[in-house]
Amino acid sequence: MRIKHLLVCFLVTPLPVLLTSRPADAINLVYTNLFPSSPNYQPIANYKTNVGNDGILTRDFLTKIAPPNTRSKFWRALNSSYPVGWDFRRSGTPVYGDFLIDEYKVCPPFSDCASLSTTGSVGAKLNLAYRPNFTFSPNTRQPDPDSGRVRWIQWVRSNHPVNGRHGDKESIIDIDITSTGRFPYDPGTPFYYSKVESFNRQTPYRFDDAPARTDIGWNHDWIAELYLAEEITKPGSNTRKVLI
Repeated sequence: MRIKHLLVCFLVTPLPVLLTSRPADAINLVYTNLFPSSPNYQPIANYKTNVGNDGILTRDFLTKIAPPNTRSKFWRALNSSYPVGWDFRRSGTPVYGDFLIDEYKVCPPFSDCASLSTTGSVGAKLNLAYRPNFTFSPNTRQPDPDSGRVRWIQWVRSNHPVNGRHGDKESIIDIDITSTGRFPYDPGTPFYYSKVESFNRQTPYRFDDAPARTDIGWNHDWIAELYLAEEITKPGSNTRKVLI
């Protein structure tokens, strides 16, 4: 019996351009120090399950896709998850700069990036950062991480919820549960916060995630879209406004 694991197939959507009439080339995907033999850039791994079956863990390429449509499944998931007190908007300004990919690899059982478990886990790890380019379009307002208003929003679909049963389909706005109880974690928001605890002010602005599942003897599918967002809520407003 051969068990094929397709746990982490990232389709990361980093807001390449925000006008449908413009080509999606404003944001660049830049692989920093990664190369095929690098431990930070491993696309596939073979392993044995705890009962001796063969497992294969693969990850997909990072891909830029079109900006989110307000009729898309992502938009419906976002608004259904946060129906009150939020005003999500599709920005009308292209974003220029780079998404710096520092780490993007599979995490087979008992590897350095696998979750701690007596049975092992299967997953992957992504570490990237947004670096704006203010000189490319000086007359265009760009999301500035040092303003403290830049955020990440991640939409995840999988066949195994973290707190559910294997085979149960999920479509969720993913939040970083490791930030719970730590500044600047803000409960009740859709944001996947950066790990650095500095009022979210940092350039470049980082994102990292290492999803994993411990039932390594089953097939897993995991796919995510990652969006750059900016909170533009006015002081005193009861509604939090977010540009995506």
